[in-house]
Amino acid sequence: MRPGELRLLGPERLPTEDAFGITSAMAHRLTHLFALLLVAWTGCPSPSHPAPVFEPDPNASPPPTVGQEEAAPEPPRVQRGAVRRPFLYAVRNTEQPSYLFGTVHVGVSLEEALPGQAFEALAAPRVVIVEIDPATLSPRALLEGARLPRRAPTLDERLPSLLWHDLTEELSGLVPTEGLRQLRPWFAMVLLMQKRVAELHEGSPPTAMDLSIVQYAREQGIEVAALERVRDQIAAFNGVPDEETTRALVEMLEDREEAEQKLLAMLEAYRSGDEQRLEQIVFDPEEMEAAPTMFERLFTRRNAAWLPRLERELEQGGAFVAVGAGHLLGEQGL
Repeated sequence: MRPGELRLLGPERLPTEDAFGITSAMAHRLTHLFALLLVAWTGCPSPSHPAPVFEPDPNASPPPTVGQEEAAPEPPRVQRGAVRRPFLYAVRNTEQPSYLFGTVHVGVSLEEALPGQAFEALAAPRVVIVEIDPATLSPRALLEGARLPRRAPTLDERLPSLLWHDLTEELSGLVPTEGLRQLRPWFAMVLLMQKRVAELHEGSPPTAMDLSIVQYAREQGIEVAALERVRDQIAAFNGVPDEETTRALVEMLEDREEAEQKLLAMLEAYRSGDEQRLEQIVFDPEEMEAAPTMFERLFTRRNAAWLPRLERELEQGGAFVAVGAGHLLGEQGL
């Protein structure tokens, strides 16, 4: 391998409530879902769309009694198991190689994403570099950043009345209606995703691998560095016109099944190590045309801002860089 060449490897705090009615503990969890917005708009069943109830069929067979064999349970919608070809890239331009690792922020644990020998890349790096450092998260700053400007149309004014009703019903256990009215559309999407992703994983989604990486590094005494501050990430989202994020929120509410299928397809592409397929899903031409500022702000600008820092770190060697897989793919990818 030539120097510098990249190669894909692999076969408690008490909750307090703020003015929005959102607890600080929940806000911590919500922050880590930011990058999920960059990959897929999820969807799954919710209390606002209950399963239909039918009258019993008088001619139907009686239910099984004790001792009779019951039907096998349905398999989980999110499959588990080791990633077949990890999104791990080696940079061998120094005595100690560096690594770029593409993550997904839902549905795959760190142990699955870096199985077997691939985990050795994280064994003893000089520094671990992530998008944001969870230790710097401020729930209050997050919520203030997600507040709509004064005199701007509120969220209920941006949505058709039926969809606003569906949104308030689905998020009734997370945020009061009055608080929801004041939030930017992108943050409403984060709230919606938190609920739907948990349901998709039957209430027990795996820990986001980014958090696992930081926790592991700190346990091993490895330096942790961040590519941007939380306020930078909030500014990136707020830089996307509310019209674009409102349109995406409408799609989440209108077509839940399609959104869920897209998430599942993304996870399968990641688990199989299919770069081309994952790139097609993340950078869907139709979505890029419908929301150009979203892709420019959340991918292109951030990649360009990160690149000089990453070049310096890679020149020293021994860096383990973990960012969303979408930041590594495509012509503008890292």
